[in-house]
Amino acid sequence: QKILVDITSPQGRKLFEGIFTGQTKYPDEYHKDLILAHTLLVYEPNEGDTKKKGLAYAEKAFEFNSSPVSMMEIILNAFDYRELQPLVNDFCRKYSDDFMKNRDKWTRKDGYRLKVESARLANYQMMRAASQNRDTELRDFYNARREYCLSELERINNEKRW
Repeated sequence: QKILVDITSPQGRKLFEGIFTGQTKYPDEYHKDLILAHTLLVYEPNEGDTKKKGLAYAEKAFEFNSSPVSMMEIILNAFDYRELQPLVNDFCRKYSDDFMKNRDKWTRKDGYRLKVESARLANYQMMRAASQNRDTELRDFYNARREYCLSELERINNEKRW
């Protein structure tokens, strides 16, 4: 969900500035961290520490709730900054490995589909990074993991019903 705010109005300006002052209220820590990440990565003009803080908030949001939304924040917005690319790739590699290690345990728990989709995105990012480095063996490795995630998503869609 998104909220559109007119930051030229006093109420909108107060809400927007509250993101940085801590005055804006959120339903939980996940949403707070996700909004801070997005704001720092997309809207803040400064690079360097500001962007690193944005990535840290996105990673914190992902740890709170390993959803594709927070993974996309990491891949789409943090990866735009050259200095963050190694950190993004390291995060995606670790999550890919963690997912493969824990998938059997996670398959019976709530949120498994979100974890699979997040792993698919992480593997896609790693596949893309390996392609840029012309490492075909690593690219094929992450592509196989991505294909596993796609087949798992298809299985879930075919088997799970309300």
